[in-house]
Amino acid sequence: MCLVELDAAFYQYLLENQFRPLLNVAQCFGFLPYPFDFQRQAEVKNIVLQKMLTILNRTFGLAMIGTVLTCCVSLYVCYPSYMYEEDYPPVLNIAYHLENWLKIVTVLVAVLRSQTSTAYFRETVNSLVQIMVQYDQGWRIERKLASVATVSKRLSVVFLLDDFTIATGLYFIVEGAPATLINLCYIPPFIAIVINVLHYYALFGTISGIMSCSNDTLYGITVEGKKDRHRSCSGRKSNTKENDITTIDKLVRLHTALLHLTWKTNAHYGVLLLIIMLYSFIQISVILAELYFDNYDLPLVFVGICLTHAAVYFMFFLIIAHANHAIIMENERTLLLLLDINCIWNSELNGMVDYYFMQVSNLQDTHQACGMIKLDMQLVPNVIAVITSILFILMQFSDADRNQDIKTVYRLDNIYNISVET
Repeated sequence: MCLVELDAAFYQYLLENQFRPLLNVAQCFGFLPYPFDFQRQAEVKNIVLQKMLTILNRTFGLAMIGTVLTCCVSLYVCYPSYMYEEDYPPVLNIAYHLENWLKIVTVLVAVLRSQTSTAYFRETVNSLVQIMVQYDQGWRIERKLASVATVSKRLSVVFLLDDFTIATGLYFIVEGAPATLINLCYIPPFIAIVINVLHYYALFGTISGIMSCSNDTLYGITVEGKKDRHRSCSGRKSNTKENDITTIDKLVRLHTALLHLTWKTNAHYGVLLLIIMLYSFIQISVILAELYFDNYDLPLVFVGICLTHAAVYFMFFLIIAHANHAIIMENERTLLLLLDINCIWNSELNGMVDYYFMQVSNLQDTHQACGMIKLDMQLVPNVIAVITSILFILMQFSDADRNQDIKTVYRLDNIYNISVET
């Protein structure tokens, strides 16, 4: 076997080893296709077992869709009072209905997208492996991947605790059968969102990690270039290596490939990201609105659990925004490093740097979801502003209704007193 194939096998093993738990859990629920290329190679002798696992992978995905659909319809037919509140403003009831049907849509899109995107996942893994082989600094990449995997595991624990708390606490405030149906409606879409957001974060964390390693190497070249310029100005002989041009060319080509992979990933996840963000936005708004309308009847512990649950949904926005922000910052760092390379002794290098600077800086729509929402840290304050505005509007409607009820009661009381006196 040639050295390139050995390197490719090593980096495939590195990806599998770091993200195996996330990969296996996603495949168990049908939110990632089975098998991946390295799983197929590892189990090449167990063809029958591989086919059985593939069938189970698709069966569990379809079972998730059927479970959510059946439970939602059952709740609407048998227990409609748990699906909406007639005493709440119409806007909030619309949010309830939209939230309920988005649960079905979330699971449906998450399963079908993964089961029909085997080629995308294969090409993505192969692209990452090829880029890592070309960069060829495994110790740096391994350290970055380990950091991303650690954060993913910690986030998964947080989400698991929140899911367990909500699912368990529901049985203390709702009777048996409706509680089970509500949990079966709630848990599958939550799992779908968590798995896809963590997978999205892991992929973007890997891309930004490789970019960071590449920029570290590029920074070393710029430092040496400054020393060479200082030697040239002082009349000393320059020790600049001629292979710096080749190295810079390779690093910027890899950087461009990573940006193209970023664009491809956002294009692939675009629809699902929009659904996840809309569902999370509605969940946060509904939770906060319910706490406002029922603030006199709820125990303090339940209020704390609801606020924590809303914070968990807000974390999805933070994770998506931070994953893109890390790549944006590394891209800006690359552009600054390219500008810092100004070689009076080599016009060829200057021309190459100018070309790649224009190529990298002119990439458009890399960090957008379906061309509709820009995915960067500006997403977070925008979400906060919209949620705050909606809550203020609901509070005004609620206060207006309460004042109207008070006036109505006062008028009826006056009418009753007048009738008694006469």
